[in-house]
Amino acid sequence: MGVIKKILFRWKKDTALVKTLSLSTTSNSATWSPDIIINNGSTLTWKATGGVTQTIVADDPTFNLSSNVGTVNMDVYNVSLLNKFDVANLNITSIDVTQATVLDFLYSGFNPITTLDVTQNTLLTKLNCTDNSLTTLDISQNTILNTIFCDNNSLTTLNTSTNTLLEFLICTVNSLTSLNVSNNTLLKTIWCRDNSLATLDISANTLVNNLSCYGNSFSSTVTNSILASLVSHGVTGGQLLYRNNETGQGVTDRATLVTRGWTIVNYAT
Repeated sequence: MGVIKKILFRWKKDTALVKTLSLSTTSNSATWSPDIIINNGSTLTWKATGGVTQTIVADDPTFNLSSNVGTVNMDVYNVSLLNKFDVANLNITSIDVTQATVLDFLYSGFNPITTLDVTQNTLLTKLNCTDNSLTTLDISQNTILNTIFCDNNSLTTLNTSTNTLLEFLICTVNSLTSLNVSNNTLLKTIWCRDNSLATLDISANTLVNNLSCYGNSFSSTVTNSILASLVSHGVTGGQLLYRNNETGQGVTDRATLVTRGWTIVNYAT
């Protein structure tokens, strides 16, 4: 009996260490395969439901889903040291990466995903969820995040207050009504065009050299403030895509940026 208990204990202990990642896809591709997988731990094991054919080369699988007429559910085992995971454009409808806690890079773009929980992925430096179907995104726990692409979703809010290492923020084509980047003092790129913003304060973002902010509802006062901040920051050779409704000093500030080598593109709205 003691031996049996010992075996059971070891089995429970070992299975507890097997962290999993799961996803679902409606793809019927004959060559369904992630674009990038970098895994620094035990070889990943993929298991899929349904009549699919699977070929594994190291950690990188290829599935034949040509006979799929519904949803294929997949589980990935041994993800405790999975570092990079790129599953863009694979008709993924859901994904659970909460146990892949050392992920540095996650690219889930161009998939009909409605929820994405990255609160457990505290080592993420790059997150790309472009063209998902997200209405919310919590990045408060991703405090070393450097780059985020969350454009072409349906986000109404985006809190970046804890992402103090953020350098690249791409949140275009959402439904954001406010964007506070005052804590993101390392930002170099801010693309927030085509949202519902009434204001944008970049006075604390002294390194910005690439700003795309047209397609919002900025008054001339807000536009003047943006131009004044860019002039005061002293950055040369930047790019600004904006609604050119500046007045007074704003006109002068725009001319100053041009003399400093800025490329400025005007949009009517």
